[in-house]
Amino acid sequence: MLINMQLSALLARARLSLNLKWRPREENVEADQLTNEQFDAFSLEARVHVVFEDLDLSLVEALWRTKSQFDAARQEAKASDKTAAPGRKRKYDKTPW
Repeated sequence: MLINMQLSALLARARLSLNLKWRPREENVEADQLTNEQFDAFSLEARVHVVFEDLDLSLVEALWRTKSQFDAARQEAKASDKTAAPGRKRKYDKTPW
């Protein structure tokens, strides 16, 4: 999901769109070969060399920071619940009626 979100953000920034349509595996042999890491049917000249460090992953990094902050706040809330004075909690307040 993170990869999809990052790709969507980059495409939106470039004012581009990507339309994907499912095709049965038998109709898309090349994609199946790539999935199975069978590269001998592809030209090496057409290969795009990518270095992971060169990728713009700013959205993924921001989302990961937000997740880390949320996890820390949740742990802090759990810890403060444990230190709260123990007492009997009532589901409903009783009234004279």
